[in-house]
Amino acid sequence: MATDVTNTSSTDHTHARSSTAEQRYVICMKWGDKYGAEYVNRLYNMVSRHLTLDFQMICLTDDSSGIDPAVTCHPIPEMDLPAGPERGWKKLTTFKPELYGLKGVALFLDIDIVIVDNIDAFFTYQAQHKDSVVIIRDWKKPWRMIGNSSVYRFNIGMNTYPDLLANFERNFATIRTQVRHEQAYLSNYYVSIII
Repeated sequence: MATDVTNTSSTDHTHARSSTAEQRYVICMKWGDKYGAEYVNRLYNMVSRHLTLDFQMICLTDDSSGIDPAVTCHPIPEMDLPAGPERGWKKLTTFKPELYGLKGVALFLDIDIVIVDNIDAFFTYQAQHKDSVVIIRDWKKPWRMIGNSSVYRFNIGMNTYPDLLANFERNFATIRTQVRHEQAYLSNYYVSIII
């Protein structure tokens, strides 16, 4: 993690970028009734305090009521899966080749995380490959090389992972016998580096 940096950025984090490749998004998801809008708002406030780079906050949700108007809300995209336990599979919809016209670099954050220090490094970290999905290590089980999908960075809207979601939906019956949740799928199939 980067050292603490004094935040000198403007409070308006939605400045237009000159190039879509430079656009930064922080994406979260809220569905069901386990977490209310206050979690999204709290996450937005933490990111605003601890990210000195311009960004646009996006929430994929089934209910946008009560969410700060500074957060752009979109419906969670549908997945073509049979009924069964959800297990976070919805997060994989962030890899749709076309997601609401978003184009740039995205940092996905779970809405129940707590940010206590500068998070610029999640955008500035140089992965070995430009198309890497960068995911944090699962610190509860560090001996496993499976990331924790509560925080991951990826290219969005640039056709970088054209088959990631389609492959998952097409081969779901097999994949769910091999992995228990989306973070194992991302780690086993598409992550080339874990930080």
